Amino acid sequence: MRLIYFLLFLSVKASATTCLITDEMQSSWNDNYASSIDLRITKIKDRSDVLVLFPEKIEDLSLSSVFLQLGNDSNPEFVSQLGIYREEEMPAVFFTMKNSVTSKGYIIAEYGADCGVQVFKEVVFSEQT
Repeated sequence: MRLIYFLLFLSVKASATTCLITDEMQSSWNDNYASSIDLRITKIKDRSDVLVLFPEKIEDLSLSSVFLQLGNDSNPEFVSQLGIYREEEMPAVFFTMKNSVTSKGYIIAEYGADCGVQVFKEVVFSEQT
């Protein structure tokens, strides 16, 4: 019985990570890197095909995840992680959306692991052709 308690005691550990991203940091990342995200929207009847190409690295950090957020930044209607694949030798995501769903949203690219760089690229679907 003592052996079981001893083994339980050895196997228990805790770790925590706190990440603080200020508004200034986020604004700087968006100002410096959002223009490097290549957004291509093709309207086909009542839907939009969206292809987004990303730089391989930002600040020496590799692209780790991409999210689609629809609606207002402070009160989103929908958020989902998108699968990354390779297109034109670059990391890319692709999705199709019905034009009536929303008029704007954001592509959120995350570079690096915990506390990496996040870049928000605004997408205005209603103005694209």
